[in-house]
Amino acid sequence: MDCSGSQDRCIEGTATFNGQTFPINGCANKAACESVASFWCCEGNLCNGAQCVTQSVLFLCCSLLSYFLMH
Repeated sequence: MDCSGSQDRCIEGTATFNGQTFPINGCANKAACESVASFWCCEGNLCNGAQCVTQSVLFLCCSLLSYFLMH
């Protein structure tokens, strides 16, 4: 995830609502990361392993090009 401004950290965790658990992914600032123990935080763009959209599109285009060249 690409975080910017004062929310310069990626945050990851889970939340339970009505007995169901849901993943939480987003951005937070340093103070929020230090105060919430149930979430995992990391600093820097894409530090949570999320891929940039351009990387995914580039991979898709290269895969399609390879497929068409082989057939």
